[in-house]
This record gives sequence, C-alpha cells and structure tokens, in this order.
Amino acid sequence: MFTANPSRAARPIGPAALISVLVAVVALAACGSSTVARRVTFVETNGQPRFDAAAITVTKGDTLKLTVGNRTGTLQDFTVDDLGIDRTVEPDQNVTVEIDAKRSGTYRVYSKSDQSLDPLTIVVPS
Repeated sequence: MFTANPSRAARPIGPAALISVLVAVVALAACGSSTVARRVTFVETNGQPRFDAAAITVTKGDTLKLTVGNRTGTLQDFTVDDLGIDRTVEPDQNVTVEIDAKRSGTYRVYSKSDQSLDPLTIVVPS
C-alpha cells in the first residue's frame, strides 16, 4: 500500500526538464509513419478514359490516402488485386481509399471494365 510522505513536498518541474520531455515526445512522434495524400483522376483524351498520372511512389510504412476522381461522363472503376480494392467512381465524383504501405513492391491499379485503359502504378520502394 502506498502512503504519502508529508515531509516530502512536491517540487515543480524546471524549464530544462520540461524542454527535455517535449523534445523526446517530438522525436518519438517523428519516428512513426505518416499519411500521404495523393490524387489521380479519370479524364478523357480523344473520347477514351485514362488516369491523369502513370505512377505514385509511397514510402514503406506510410499510409497512402488515395483520392480517385472521375471527370468523364461515365461510371469508372478501379481495382488493386494485391490490396483487395475494387471500387467504382460515379461521373464528377471522388472516391478515397487508404492503403497501408507495409510491404515494398509495385501495385497495379487498373480498370476491370476497360482493359484498354493504361494502369496506374503504386510503387513502395524497399
């Protein structure tokens, strides 16, 4: 059982100790992963849908917050088999997915409904 010792008064923390604790907290926070936001959009070129980017690179350990927009006049879809993602995007709408980049590798983002559409590549280097 804990009993307070009345002869020992609590001492305030000095500025140096407070700064040391603050520096340690900031350093530990910087060691973790971060969330990286990226956006790609389905656009039309000569009447054909395509992604407006070819590749996205993400640091291993980060979380990718990927927003996929659709600026075409028709429903579009995107799939990432290795990550279990299979979504549709209505015209003039956006869909956001979060991807934990735990493993290094190259992930192919493609359209199931339009096999002629060039895929987007997500790269997670080692």
